[in-house]
Amino acid sequence: MSTSTLGRYGSAKKTPVHFARVPLNRRREIALPICDRIEPCRIATGEDRLWWHAVTARPGRVAHAVRKIREAGLQAYAPMRTHWKESRRGDWRIRKQMQTPLLGSYVFVGIRDDQSLDPLYETDLLGRNRMEVAGIVTNNGKPAPMRCGSIAKLAREEATGWYDDDLRPALEAGAADAVPLPAFAEGDSVDILGGPFSSFQGVVTASGDGPTVRIEALIFGQATPVLTPIEWLYNRTRPPVEKNGSIRPSR
Repeated sequence: MSTSTLGRYGSAKKTPVHFARVPLNRRREIALPICDRIEPCRIATGEDRLWWHAVTARPGRVAHAVRKIREAGLQAYAPMRTHWKESRRGDWRIRKQMQTPLLGSYVFVGIRDDQSLDPLYETDLLGRNRMEVAGIVTNNGKPAPMRCGSIAKLAREEATGWYDDDLRPALEAGAADAVPLPAFAEGDSVDILGGPFSSFQGVVTASGDGPTVRIEALIFGQATPVLTPIEWLYNRTRPPVEKNGSIRPSR
């Protein structure tokens, strides 16, 4: 066999050789360890509630600030969103679970009556804040107090899983399937707060979620049917609940 026909290594038309890279689909998921998670704390709204203030942590140091403030004996809370971030390293596609602050660099600090915010001002030999705190939100030069109910609502929602991308879809599906109860059901005892029959009491005779409710009011000792707007009524049987979880009293 002559080399002129097949060349030195053979004819490419008769002996084709193709070099191709086999695509690799390597995936890896890295869950966030429990020890590295910033868990929401329990925030009391009753007699045992704390005095809450807002501080700002150094950029990218929110988690470190929360841990150090808790180690100092104070209560600290930073709302976190738990999600997955995908990256590529060579042939590997890596999904890593991480937590991102919901409110940027803000951290809420709770203190008791016998405590102060003095630990937040401590610095090391180089003048750097030991608690990773960049500043404290103030009003007229004094630390501004925060509403405890709003912070407690954030903590409850985070503990339930509303800020976790893995748990939120199931919670949203359950919330969509839930049928809300009517504001005023038949047989509920109500107070009339406005209109010509203000300060009288009555009983709902027809339930509904419309702008008006038909009740039977006790006026001068006689049951009288009255069609009353819902904004004039207070449900004594099922008192309305505020966003912070407390029961709204009758006016």
